[in-house]
Amino acid sequence: MKGIPHGPNSGRALFPGAVTLQVSCTRPRHRAPSRRERLGLDELRARLDRHRAYTDAVRLCAASLVQQDVFQEVMARLLFTIVTWVRQVPAFLVLPQADQTSLLTSAWKELFLLGLVQWGLSLEAAARMVDTCRSLSREEREKLGDIMTRLRQLNLDPTEFTCLKAILLFGADVRTLTERKQVEALQEQAQLMLTEHVQLVHPRQAVRVGRLLLLPAKLQAIPSGIVERTFFRGLVGAASIPKLIANILHSDIV
Repeated sequence: MKGIPHGPNSGRALFPGAVTLQVSCTRPRHRAPSRRERLGLDELRARLDRHRAYTDAVRLCAASLVQQDVFQEVMARLLFTIVTWVRQVPAFLVLPQADQTSLLTSAWKELFLLGLVQWGLSLEAAARMVDTCRSLSREEREKLGDIMTRLRQLNLDPTEFTCLKAILLFGADVRTLTERKQVEALQEQAQLMLTEHVQLVHPRQAVRVGRLLLLPAKLQAIPSGIVERTFFRGLVGAASIPKLIANILHSDIV
């Protein structure tokens, strides 16, 4: 199929960060995003430069997240890391631009929640933000807290994170896709890569593959509104997160 490489190194080419024989613990470098109050990319770029010194602060400890403004800066930077990663996936870049936009704006919430865990936001800090978000009902707080706890307890390695992100990104159920078959093939390949990796690295954990493959559905079950109200209150003003991400994806800001 056009755009889908094959061979022993095809996984690495398709999904940067995934490995087949050993797990690399080196995290990719990302350029630091900034706080988002309006949709104007000029303002976004200015704040990006202003807070460049905080590049390595994505993995802040819980104590650093007590201040709301610092927390929002970290959330904005994490949002940028998502777009940066996506723009490094060759299999994604060969898709039509409209399909790229549809896939990313449909999967941003799930990728963001995975990123919270992957980049070291402490469970305690995340739980505190959920608990203090008064706009959420008790049921919503419990649902979000449960998935964060589940992700943390699985102790995912870098390749598992990469495969899960690819599975989520290439969601063939997006209705507006024009290259649906190609997207389906990419998602299936990511699922196969995840299965093979877990069987190789965790041969004694017979149920691990099943648990990991259930994660996308559990993440998708979290309404986007819960994530926006919890982690992006006052950050983007009247602009929606999907619209913001679409603008960043097709700009030169990252």
